Amino acid sequence: MAQAKGTNGKRALAGCVLGVGGVALAALVLAWQSYVWLETGHWPHITLGTVAVPIISGSDFSAWLADPRSWYGLHNVVRFLFDLPLWAWLCGCSGVAIPLLKNRPDSN
Repeated sequence: MAQAKGTNGKRALAGCVLGVGGVALAALVLAWQSYVWLETGHWPHITLGTVAVPIISGSDFSAWLADPRSWYGLHNVVRFLFDLPLWAWLCGCSGVAIPLLKNRPDSN
């Protein structure tokens, strides 16, 4: 029982770190975009695709993403998701991390 309680505490801490860290990182991305916009007058469009494309380049998935030959509806959904702003992804993932990893009492 003590081991389970320690594990729950670690999960709660991980959830808080991921949640708060993700929101903080999202705020930094948004602040940087705002700074660039104020300085240049142009909003830097940073999306999940901006970050993911260099990582997945050369894979079958990136080839399908560039030129789909099937699953056209799924391609539209994936393209929509990849075109969402990076800060929105970070906030969304943080919002999911906190409840999933928080300390929950036993239901017994």
